[in-house]
Amino acid sequence: MKRFEVDVRRDGKWWMINIPEIGGITQARRLAEAGQAAAEYIALSEDLALSEVEVDIVSVDVNGTDVRAAGELVEQLRIEVRALEGLIAQLTSATARRLVDDEVPLRDIAEVLGVSHQRVAQITGGTEPRTILFFDSDLILLNNFARVATDVVAPLADTIARIQEQTQSAREAAEATSRAMAPARSVFEEINRSLAPVRERMRVLESIGKDVGQIDRVVKEAAAASAAGRRAQRGAGRAASVSQSQRDAVEKARKLTAKGRPPGSGH
Repeated sequence: MKRFEVDVRRDGKWWMINIPEIGGITQARRLAEAGQAAAEYIALSEDLALSEVEVDIVSVDVNGTDVRAAGELVEQLRIEVRALEGLIAQLTSATARRLVDDEVPLRDIAEVLGVSHQRVAQITGGTEPRTILFFDSDLILLNNFARVATDVVAPLADTIARIQEQTQSAREAAEATSRAMAPARSVFEEINRSLAPVRERMRVLESIGKDVGQIDRVVKEAAAASAAGRRAQRGAGRAASVSQSQRDAVEKARKLTAKGRPPGSGH
């Protein structure tokens, strides 16, 4: 198995796939198809079996932003959010059970934790006091909340800040690119407007060309019909000439017969 790193860049409606190791470029309509398209291109170019090619997409560029890196940050954020949700559930459970053991009413516990009293009852299993030793792990969590918050919540906050910073940088770069392209867009728009009359004349010429082509076909058809008519007329003339010769021969034979001489006997 040979591994190839590729870069993917959005270009119009296509994903352009750059394979630096072999200096090749291919394309795919969908991002999900980029890896397969790159593997097929590499296998064909390097004379390898498709099963021998492993493709690693290292970057996905859209308008100057590496969205793959942003996606990885989002996934990391999801992982840390799930960890934080687990921490919240543990802290909620530990706090609710401790308050139950201190004989605090469920509705007051719900007020403290910002949940419904039904949720508190579900967590604690009712209103009966619990044995503290049964919840030693939760109590350890409560007693070390500051350290847990530092280990879990702080990295989460850092990740969120990093994503916001990168997103802001990408947005500023996109805005700068848009401003830089504004003069070029104005030129292209002006060229497009100046070409409008030319395009209109081209459409008129194309229409005239179609009419001329149709007339040419009609003329050719008429010429063919005229030629066929002339051939028919010549054939009819030859037929008429043969018929007249035959009539002359018959008339001559009749006259000779009337004089008592057989046809073709001479004087």
